[in-house]
Amino acid sequence: MKKISIFVLVISLIFSISIGLTAFFVEADLLQDENFSVELAKDRLDSYTTIYVSKGKNFKILQLTDPQVKFPVNDYDKFGGSNEQTMILVERMIKAVKPDLVVFTGDLVMSQIVDNWQYLKVYAELMERLDVYWTMTFGNHDVETSYVFTNTAPDSIFGQTEKGVIIERLQEYSHCLISKGDAGDGGGTGNHIINIRDKASNDLIYSLVMFDTVWEKDVDETYHRAKTPAQVEWYVENINNISDMQYGENSDEVVKSFIYAHVAVPQIWDAYNEAKGGETANSKIHYGHILEGVIREEQRACTLFDTAYSLGSTKAMFFGHHHDNDAMVTYKGIDLVFGQHSGLSHYYRIDKDEGISSSTYDLSDIFTYGDMRGGTLLTIHCNGLSSSYTIEPKYAYNTIEWDDIKIDYEETYNRLSENENNTVTR
Repeated sequence: MKKISIFVLVISLIFSISIGLTAFFVEADLLQDENFSVELAKDRLDSYTTIYVSKGKNFKILQLTDPQVKFPVNDYDKFGGSNEQTMILVERMIKAVKPDLVVFTGDLVMSQIVDNWQYLKVYAELMERLDVYWTMTFGNHDVETSYVFTNTAPDSIFGQTEKGVIIERLQEYSHCLISKGDAGDGGGTGNHIINIRDKASNDLIYSLVMFDTVWEKDVDETYHRAKTPAQVEWYVENINNISDMQYGENSDEVVKSFIYAHVAVPQIWDAYNEAKGGETANSKIHYGHILEGVIREEQRACTLFDTAYSLGSTKAMFFGHHHDNDAMVTYKGIDLVFGQHSGLSHYYRIDKDEGISSSTYDLSDIFTYGDMRGGTLLTIHCNGLSSSYTIEPKYAYNTIEWDDIKIDYEETYNRLSENENNTVTR
C-alpha cells in the first residue's frame, strides 16, 4: 500500500418571498432506480456511506455548482436573473438528466448575514420531492464564518447557521448523504466519502471524495482556497484505509476515486494554459473555456493534486467557484473539470466595475462564448473492478425547457446602455 502520508417585518416578508419557492416547483415524479441501494455511514461498521450498484448498470452523477440563491437586494439582479429562475433551472436539469446522485459543489446560497439554513433547506425539500439522492460540498458562501453567531435562535433570520448544525439538519432528510467527516483540526467540517460498490461481489468500484471549503474564524476570518494540510492527510488516510479493506493491508493496489470540491487546484490553470496551443505530453483540453481566476500564492501551496498524482487513486476532480469557467482538461493523467455554472441568481460572464458616479459593464464574454449554464454528468459504467467512466457537459439550452427562464442578453445590453452613467461593451 502506498502511504503518502440580515425593519424585521419588511425583511421577513422579502425573505419569505425569496425562499417561498414551493409555488414554482412542479410535481416530482422521479423514481429511484431499482438497480442500486444505499446504506448510510451511521449504519455501517466502516463508517462510509455506501451505494451498491448492479453490474452492467450506468450510475449517473450530476454535478451542479454555484446556483447561489441570495438575499433579493443585490446589484446582480439587473442582469436579469432571479432565485426563482435558478431553482427552476436546478429542478429541470435533474428531471431531464435523471441522475442517480446529485453533487452540489458549493455556493448553493449567498446569504451573508441572513440565515443560510432558510435557503439550504429549500434544496433538501426539493430533493425529497424529486426522490433523488444528493450531497454537497460547502463553498465559501454557504457558511461565511464571520456571519455565524453562536447564540442565534434556530428560527432567526439573522446570523448564519454553522456547518455542523446544517449537516445534522440535512441528515434528517432521507435523500441527503452528507456527513461531518473527521479531518481534525484545520480540516473543516463536511469532508466525507461515499463508496460505490458492486452489489453482487461487494468490490469497490469508485470512492467519491467530498472536500469542505475551510474557514478559520479564529485565525483570519477568510476561507482557504487551498486544501489544508489536514484535509490532504485525511484524504490519504481514508484512501489507504479503503484500499486495505478492498485489497488487503499487504497489497500495493489502490482504489479508484473521484474528488469533488468547490475551489479548483491550481494545476487546472496550468494544464489549460499549456494546452491552449495544442495537446502536449502532460496536458489536453477536451472542451470549454477558462475565462477567470488568478492563482494566488496560497493556492500554490496546495498539495492535493501532487498528492493525488503520487497516490494514484484519483481519476478525476470536479470544481466550481469560478462561474465563468467550464473547461475539462487532463493533466498528468487526471481529468480536471470546471462544472457548468448552475445558477441564474448571480454573475455569469459579465464583468462589472461600479464607480462612485458611473458603472462599467463588459458583456464581451457572454456574447463571445455564449450561455453554457447547466450541469456536468459523470457516468460510471459499472463492471466490477474494471468499471470505467465518461464525463460530459449538459447544457441547459439543449437539455431542458430553456426559453422561459434564460436571460436575454441583447435586452440586458440595451437596458444597461440606456443609463447615461453606464459604459457597456460587448
